[in-house]
Amino acid sequence: MRALITGASRGIGAAIALQLTRDARAAGQTVRLAIGATHPGEHLANLLSELKSLGADAVAVLGDLSDPAVPARLVSEAEEFCGGSTPWSATPASSAPAHSPSSTSTAGTACSSSTPAPPGCWPRPPTRH
Repeated sequence: MRALITGASRGIGAAIALQLTRDARAAGQTVRLAIGATHPGEHLANLLSELKSLGADAVAVLGDLSDPAVPARLVSEAEEFCGGSTPWSATPASSAPAHSPSSTSTAGTACSSSTPAPPGCWPRPPTRH
């Protein structure tokens, strides 16, 4: 399982990264995660350490998504790390400014595979039978 998860250094994004890792490892899958964050820091370092302890191969990809050049760079870095197209991209909340007329929240929206995925998408966890 490969994924780019933005906004993942803590909160919902970190929870998504941890649950995806647990579910994929329980299914016997290899996990390669690119964890997107605006800045390095203690939360990000702790998350990467926890993901690695759960069996994931994880790396931080840093950048401010409000900069128009950053999303494409993060996807490119994630694809390079993950070994090809990253089939899912995850964002716990919209990166649009809170008072922007075009601001919409698509948090919680599961999206189909695309690179790059629209803001607000995250992969559905593996189906358990």
